[in-house]
Amino acid sequence: MLSRFIADLPLYETHDFYDMTGEVMELAKRLTKIKPSPTLAVTALANSLKAQGIDVVGFGSGEPDFDTPQSIKNAAIKALEEG
Repeated sequence: MLSRFIADLPLYETHDFYDMTGEVMELAKRLTKIKPSPTLAVTALANSLKAQGIDVVGFGSGEPDFDTPQSIKNAAIKALEEG
């Protein structure tokens, strides 16, 4: 299902991009052939299913809604300190 979903994603559309002076930058046309990343495709698929009312636990991209457990933080600190 995911591979079919990724294959059906549109190519990036061309938009105007501006430099720091406000001038329009012309990007290489080959950039319009880039497909979205698989990670973002998983997130898009999860969002699509959620919009259909399907209960989804997304494991694509994003940030957790909980803090890292203290034991994991301590282990990371210890590993950094020990090199």
